[in-house]
Amino acid sequence: MAQTRDRRRKVKQKKARARRAKVVRTAARVAVGASVAAVPLVGGPGVPAEPAAAYTGRAATMNICSAACHIQGNDKYRNFWGHTYLRNSVFNQGANSPWTIGATEVCGLSHLYLDGQFTSHAGDFFQTLSYHASCSGNFGDSLYTVGADIGSATQFKFSAGSYDSGQVPAEARSIGCQAKAGFGFNWDACVVHIATNNIADPVQQSNEARYVTSARVPELIVSGDFNLQPTANTPWPVSWEADGSLFPTASLETVYDYAVENKIDYNYAPTAWFPASSGATSCGTYQSRFDTSQYSDHCYLNATFSN
Repeated sequence: MAQTRDRRRKVKQKKARARRAKVVRTAARVAVGASVAAVPLVGGPGVPAEPAAAYTGRAATMNICSAACHIQGNDKYRNFWGHTYLRNSVFNQGANSPWTIGATEVCGLSHLYLDGQFTSHAGDFFQTLSYHASCSGNFGDSLYTVGADIGSATQFKFSAGSYDSGQVPAEARSIGCQAKAGFGFNWDACVVHIATNNIADPVQQSNEARYVTSARVPELIVSGDFNLQPTANTPWPVSWEADGSLFPTASLETVYDYAVENKIDYNYAPTAWFPASSGATSCGTYQSRFDTSQYSDHCYLNATFSN
């Protein structure tokens, strides 16, 4: 009997110890729960995390030579259209598609084609010539941008004084811009085509383009054909970062001339917005220069900006 009583007493003691341990564990869980509840859950349900401070922007440009490269008998004549090359180049970037695509020397019909292809971008056409025979219609520059437009696009035509003749010619070169909303902030994009030094002062026209864009938001990308070498491109100061590529982008003079001689196409963004940049062209190899020359006398230029 004594042994039986001892066993019963030990069982009761064991159960009592288990109840006390359970109370202690429950109290601990309540205390921990209270301390966690007092700390905001970053990224938790209903409490979104702050957006990343750094992000990447992309821009592309190409002079597609719609008119000059389709004049029968012209040394520049090509059998294929530059808008096809531009379309394929952008598509080949896949998920890294540019925010903004600046196309220069664009037939109105080429713009309509590209606008129909770049379905993730909004297209704007800036007419610089009312009619060109190679285009069977008007001619100018195009800008394709992602995100919502803010208001209407604007166009500034360079002054008569910037031309050697003192008069604005039939093809009035210009810079065209569109204000944008997207990525959690407002930004602007522009496309520019500056005249060559045999008919105008490209430095003055670049100065005028710089003056026009200085009134826009600081988050601005300017793409296009400046017809200026990097050393002469003084109107765009060091506070602006080019695409990081000094590889020549122009003068595939004929379908048999695969030499690229001039760096005159650029994608620009302020260093205050994007301190770092890199660029790549479609003319990095002999084969790629041959391929590009079948469509245009300029290379496709893609820039990646980062902050």
